[in-house]
Amino acid sequence: MKDKPVNKPTRHARRRLSGFTLIEMLIAIMISAILAVAMGAALNASLMAYSASTESSSMQMSSRLVMQRTMSLIRTATLHDAYDPGDAGVTLLSPGDSNHPLETVGIQMQTPEGDTLRIWWAVNDTYGDAFLGDLWYQEVGSTAQMLIRRVTAQNDGSDNPYIFTLASRTSDDGLLLSRATFDIQVERDTEQTTELEDAGNNVAAIRLVGSTVPRKNLD
Repeated sequence: MKDKPVNKPTRHARRRLSGFTLIEMLIAIMISAILAVAMGAALNASLMAYSASTESSSMQMSSRLVMQRTMSLIRTATLHDAYDPGDAGVTLLSPGDSNHPLETVGIQMQTPEGDTLRIWWAVNDTYGDAFLGDLWYQEVGSTAQMLIRRVTAQNDGSDNPYIFTLASRTSDDGLLLSRATFDIQVERDTEQTTELEDAGNNVAAIRLVGSTVPRKNLD
């Protein structure tokens, strides 16, 4: 009985049996590395966008709450006047004293319960900008509390900061506030962001403008 002939593997078959060559392995590793870098960049961009969106939403929410609360206090207060911790003599202007309302860094008011409240802006020298400071709140007799950090005040044209524009009117009871406008810009608080957020995010500043009329002064 004759032995069956053994088929010898062809050159291409021998190559398939031998596995990947070194060049093929290097090409595969290079392609994998490119894909990994691309996926990492996409993931990093996604994290940055999420972080920026979260920080911006948080800034807007807290800042708008402060503005709404400030407008509510002014609207329901019974008496109002200008306030400047650096100038004890600042006060509302009589309509005949000036062609425009008073621009000031703060306002003080009396609540229906008889409490005196103050809200004002004060420059913070550590920020290195004459118009960049913090917004403060105080119930007279209590400790002042910071409401918002890194608030940019407006410029009255003579390099004097202000955040409130107070219009007044005369009445039988004296000088009364007729309208208050609140105008600030809240900057990103870099001291309270994480390293990831600070790596490439550019959260835009938030401009807040509100205006209200005191209800008690309408009569």
